Amino acid sequence: MANFTKNKIKPTMIRNNSVYPMGSNGMSVVFLNQTTMVFGDKDAVREAMDARDGISSNFLSNGDMVNEMNVVDTKAVWSLLDAKGTQTMMKSVLGDASQLADYDTVKNRMKSSRYTMDFQNGVKFDMAVVMSDTITAATAATLMKGVSILRKNSGSPLEKSALDQTTIDSNAGTLTVSYSSSDSQFASLLTSPLFQSVVK
Repeated sequence: MANFTKNKIKPTMIRNNSVYPMGSNGMSVVFLNQTTMVFGDKDAVREAMDARDGISSNFLSNGDMVNEMNVVDTKAVWSLLDAKGTQTMMKSVLGDASQLADYDTVKNRMKSSRYTMDFQNGVKFDMAVVMSDTITAATAATLMKGVSILRKNSGSPLEKSALDQTTIDSNAGTLTVSYSSSDSQFASLLTSPLFQSVVK
């Protein structure tokens, strides 16, 4: 807030909420209280404010997502995605493999996804993608394993090491991906082309 004031950045008001622009990338942020903020593109922030203020339906009306939240909300960093968000995320993760015919079959059976990160002893990342059935989860795991092998062949030594430390599997209709490393290994991985291709 001090930085916004210093730079004379004026907020846009959404009802009683001051929404500040975050540079030239189109992102905005609103501080709801001393410990909570919402940030994202302008439309996403507005929709979040509408849900919070009861103008549109909110997250708590989605029983499936609330149940998923109970699985992750004790972790330091966590995220949940609905079916559409999961499809978008998986398309980015799979890259060229998302053009395969098998992916079209798989993507429409993605129900939700979640990930957690733990920093107690190094970095531990766990992702779960909930599918409609066990066969779809197994097919998605096979696709991801194939992508992993391709990226190992073309990646840097650091990326190959990271992929070696990644476990891809499926269980009871859920695709699982787990990765763990030391703090220094993870810090180096953040700047790698592999990481950038996943988060772009």
